[in-house]
Amino acid sequence: MPRIMGLQSSLDIILAGKSLDAKRAKKKGLVDVLANPNTLEDEALLFAQKMVEGKKPKRKKKYAPKGFMDSFLESPLGRPLVFKKAREAVMKNSKGFYPAPLKALDVIKKTYNYSNRERALLVEAQGFCEVAVTEISKHLINLFYLLEDVKKQSGVPGVNVDPYPVNSIGVLGAGVMGGGIAYVAADKGVFVRMKDITNDAIAKGFDHAKSLWKKKLKRRRLTKYEFENRMARVSGTLDYSGFKGLDVVIEAIVEDMKIKQSVIGETAKHCKDNCVIATNTSSLSVTEMAKGHPNPKNFVGMHFFNPVDKMPLVEIIRGEHTSDEAVATIYSLTKRMGKTPVVVKDGPGFLVNRLLLPLLAEAMFILEEGAVIEEVDRYYTHNFGMPMGPFRLMDEVGLDVCIKVLKIFQESLGERIEVSELSKKLAANSERLGRKNGKGFYLYDERGRDTQVDETVYAELGLPKPKGGISSKEAIERGILQMINEAARALKEDKICETAGECDLAMIMGTGFPPFRGGLLRYADSLGAEYVVQQLEEYAQRLGIRFKPSESLVAMANNKTTFY
Repeated sequence: MPRIMGLQSSLDIILAGKSLDAKRAKKKGLVDVLANPNTLEDEALLFAQKMVEGKKPKRKKKYAPKGFMDSFLESPLGRPLVFKKAREAVMKNSKGFYPAPLKALDVIKKTYNYSNRERALLVEAQGFCEVAVTEISKHLINLFYLLEDVKKQSGVPGVNVDPYPVNSIGVLGAGVMGGGIAYVAADKGVFVRMKDITNDAIAKGFDHAKSLWKKKLKRRRLTKYEFENRMARVSGTLDYSGFKGLDVVIEAIVEDMKIKQSVIGETAKHCKDNCVIATNTSSLSVTEMAKGHPNPKNFVGMHFFNPVDKMPLVEIIRGEHTSDEAVATIYSLTKRMGKTPVVVKDGPGFLVNRLLLPLLAEAMFILEEGAVIEEVDRYYTHNFGMPMGPFRLMDEVGLDVCIKVLKIFQESLGERIEVSELSKKLAANSERLGRKNGKGFYLYDERGRDTQVDETVYAELGLPKPKGGISSKEAIERGILQMINEAARALKEDKICETAGECDLAMIMGTGFPPFRGGLLRYADSLGAEYVVQQLEEYAQRLGIRFKPSESLVAMANNKTTFY
């Protein structure tokens, strides 16, 4: 690839795993001929015939740089600078947790412009063998197979069930969330009918979907015709006109049980009998909400993560009366939208939020003890591999949302969910909501990018100037070990999900848990249940009952068993 495309373009693809569409690949010299899918076989036969006859098209054998700077960077003098900048970019993006990109860079640096092809291939093979046998490689391969399994599944294991066909969906509640759902559906060919109570709300949903397609248009990932075609798939209404022909309706309104039950019941009256209604709730009981539906077998949870266009996971929550057909239909629709579905049982926080909340709650206790916000976040990102630390994550979710869900957890799960006094103080400030209003633990600019920690948050919470001091090991363990403890309860005691693999897939796709660690439960297995229980017991003695090991985890330690 470097020989054909040049060093700079090829490194961009190899090190970041980027893909090229057909036209760009042809332009770069990676593809010889482009063909319409409808005439692919004919074009292939014609191309083969020309090859046999010796009329094969002339192809680029070596990259020819254009311009002074391009020529300099491809020269022996400029190449060290290219390799230096490439390594810096890899370290910035991967923080050194992934050995393969660095090894690929070393191989290219060593073999670039080799005249002996066999020798170059040998160096490449040796480099591949070194990284292919690492634990990180094995974890990433396991993740690949988990994703492949999703493609083959219906969401209802052990039962042969066909999903209902879905050509059009409704979205109750436009706004940013509704617009995001409309975008991912219409982008894949599904017609969308958005309903809200004001024209301004509907316009907000339209604008959000439009802005996402405009980004694609600007980057030439869409043609103008494709852009207009996708926009035409989305319509809006203030009433239920057009709902009688919808196959699925996704509710994305305010998180209030009574309001949701009322709206769901009213919506069902305007839909056909087998229309599946799905709620996008992040914390409310799907079984309880189904009481508002006249036919609860056609009601299911469909929890998107925010931002919808970027987050790959969708939790499908099966209520007590949800039918196999409803689950299979939403599972199939989720895959069509380009998302990764994981089916979970109804319960407080479902799966991902239930396992994530102990980490966020513990961060507040750590802050209470005098920790420095950015220091703790850096421990999680640079020492453990999370995409963001707990304080930055709370800002992303919304501080008001985090505190509300924490209260729901405390009411549902009892004494093992302890909440810091700082959470109550945060709840009292309606001006500190996180990224969505530009002020949380961090300050954000008009584009939503964090600029720095808001130092006034310490005094506002009644804390002295932080001195830090907590070690990276303790800060990480106090959060991650609680997540493992709760995962053991969710999987083995409450049966929230079927397998350890589903749990790990959900945590990787829903929270960004480091893929190179294989997922939360594979990481737990690498530590060993005995170690996890021992550490939890030590923390429980010092810090409180929230660290008490679960019965299932203690049993695993005693029996020396693993999640896998």
